[in-house]
Amino acid sequence: MESPAEPRSDDVREYGRILWRRRRQIVLVITAVVAAVFLFTFVVPRTYPSSVSVLVKPLPVPGTSTDVQAPNMDTEKALVLLSREIADRVRTSTSAPETDEDLMARVDARVVPNTEILVITFVDPSPQRAATVAQAYAEEYVAFRVREATGAVSAAEAPLEKQISDLRKRINQLNLRVANTSSRVARRRLGTELDELLGQLGILQQRLLGVRSSLDVAKDSATIVSSAQVPTAASGPDKNKTLLIGLLVGLVLAVGVALLRERLDDRVKSAEELERAIGTRVLGSVPRVRAWTDAREARLELRAEPDSEVSESYRMLAANFLALASRELITTLVVTSAVDGEGKTTTASNLAVSLAEQGKKVALVSADLRNPRLHEFFGIEDDVGFADLQWDSLPVEKVERDTDIPNLKVIGSGGTEHQARPHFESDRLSHVLSSIRETDVQFVIMDAPAVLEAAESSVLARGVDGVILVADGRSTSPTLARAVSQLRQADVRIIGAVYNNAPSRRRG
Repeated sequence: MESPAEPRSDDVREYGRILWRRRRQIVLVITAVVAAVFLFTFVVPRTYPSSVSVLVKPLPVPGTSTDVQAPNMDTEKALVLLSREIADRVRTSTSAPETDEDLMARVDARVVPNTEILVITFVDPSPQRAATVAQAYAEEYVAFRVREATGAVSAAEAPLEKQISDLRKRINQLNLRVANTSSRVARRRLGTELDELLGQLGILQQRLLGVRSSLDVAKDSATIVSSAQVPTAASGPDKNKTLLIGLLVGLVLAVGVALLRERLDDRVKSAEELERAIGTRVLGSVPRVRAWTDAREARLELRAEPDSEVSESYRMLAANFLALASRELITTLVVTSAVDGEGKTTTASNLAVSLAEQGKKVALVSADLRNPRLHEFFGIEDDVGFADLQWDSLPVEKVERDTDIPNLKVIGSGGTEHQARPHFESDRLSHVLSSIRETDVQFVIMDAPAVLEAAESSVLARGVDGVILVADGRSTSPTLARAVSQLRQADVRIIGAVYNNAPSRRRG
């Protein structure tokens, strides 16, 4: 028999990452639940319970003098809880403003184990009234039980008295007949009949005496053995216990909500999820820059903070790219994303700077004519550039710009008049790329428009050796899947991905 499968350590770690990622939400839910429970313990009104103990005795069996019937304590308990007649009498005797239903909702009854003692409890915000109503409930229950028992005895007594009365009439009639009869034979016959009736009368009178003697038992069928006392301590939820339960419930609820939201949330939240979503390696994870509050800011992190964790991650990205490029002979590269705003231009710029710092000659090209931003990262004019190479056949030397970074040249997007016609011709694009490669550079990196927002992105990607797809924590799996599908339909080679705004690995 196969042993039950144990949870894989990878799954456990994944759950741990989910809970850590949603820790603020978990703390919020737990805090809300505990706060609600805390308020509940103070909002619930304080009530006082008062109890009366009643000894429930056996009932006489009607028609007998010695037989008794043991009480069914479950029936007696239900009688207290459910009898509208008892509740109505209590309401009348105590002048209670509540309805019968309100009184019945606040009374309780329990049986002391292994005894015939019934404990009747009533709760009320007033201690005095709790004792008064509890006592009234016990007294009305006792009265109800006595009425029922004596009624049963009386019901058995009435037919016996009628039979005795009828027999006495017959006996009186026979006595008259005997007195008026002179025949010995007739008198003997009537005497025999009279003896039989007298015998029946004696039996009935004996039975009547037995029934009447059971009436005393019926009148004592229930007795209050402990009267109600005015309570001094209020009842209510145990605050410490209730808060502990609230904490546990809040924890379970918070974890459940976190896991549910995680399941419904299709955003890519880690480099591992990005790899699963697009089916290829992640070349680098770039942490979030906390000081970078404006997403539109053109920031070269390698120049602004060269020793930061973010700069180090861009150097790692460049190292991984160089290793891959040497194995797979990659010299031209498109950097793109599924949609705008995921950091493709920032990634392309910092990757190019990192390669240049390592002595590689790089041409960085702004091929996003719809939303050109590359020139902002290097403080150059965007008057001429890639569009002029494409449509005006200008030589590369006329459009490339030197930067203050050795080994790095930048080609802007070009004049604004070309932004109205951003689509490229494949043959001309191939010639442009060849012209750029001939300018003594080792790598050509192109910042392309987002795949799902511009058809020319696939055209650009098809003309280079490989594509890097950039995503961040806002990217969704369906969106990335559509972008990958579109690129692969264009026979584009996706060599890897970059995950932006990843959690920091440094600890303070």
